[in-house]
Amino acid sequence: MKKIAWITDSSAYIPNEMIGREDIYVVPLILILDGQEYRDGIDITEEELYPRLRTFTSPPKTSQPAIGDFVGLFNELKESYDAVIGIHISGALSGTISACQQAAEVVGLDMRIVDSKILAYPLTNLIERGIALNKEGKEVDEIVKQLQTIANSVEAYVLVGSLEQLQRSGRLNGIQYVIGNLLNIRPIITFNDGKLEVFEKKRSETKATNRIFEMLVEGMSKSTKQEIFILHANAEHIANQWKERILETYPHVNVLIGPLSSAVTLHAGEGTIGLVWFNE
Repeated sequence: MKKIAWITDSSAYIPNEMIGREDIYVVPLILILDGQEYRDGIDITEEELYPRLRTFTSPPKTSQPAIGDFVGLFNELKESYDAVIGIHISGALSGTISACQQAAEVVGLDMRIVDSKILAYPLTNLIERGIALNKEGKEVDEIVKQLQTIANSVEAYVLVGSLEQLQRSGRLNGIQYVIGNLLNIRPIITFNDGKLEVFEKKRSETKATNRIFEMLVEGMSKSTKQEIFILHANAEHIANQWKERILETYPHVNVLIGPLSSAVTLHAGEGTIGLVWFNE
């Protein structure tokens, strides 16, 4: 088994059992709130962010970690590990992968990168799978190849929690926001090769939720799923209801619930919730 350092960013959800593991390193994304920069999860937590979402005087923004943050970390790791693997937020959503690669070049670190094509708990799951593959004795290149194949199979459907927050973040123009509110439109967002796209628009939350579960049924008919992930932004009670609904039909599936990071909540808004799985 190789000694591997796993690098990720704060868009990943790190459950309690993984916190403090010496081989997992998290570099924070940057939140820009009313002109002031905050390190995601360090200078501001999700719980501290929610009350402020409606109070910003300028649209909140996010940014990838500074290259210097990666350089400092890589200099520490360079001589301590047999290999370094970075698994980051979708490259189509953030420049984090690019910053990671540039820093590795500066340090002269031979590292591998996996584009998760996603974020939050599914990203973390890729790290867990990589650790398991390493314990099985797989070579580093084979681990990276398998993880990227899994990542490429991701399917996700997200119910946006706040059109107002989406509009304030600059992801929705004013006219779309007004029309959406008047008609009670609830957009369902999906990931296409790591890019966010509108999958469908429904006239109520109930219809949108039912449509997401229809896609789950379709996905389950294609291949057996070991895990299904429920991602949410301060909507754990709804996430638990979704979990019960899934287990009524698929009791054998491991349903994992995890919060979205502050960087995602800034754009999608409090109350956002979604289903994610890998089509293996």
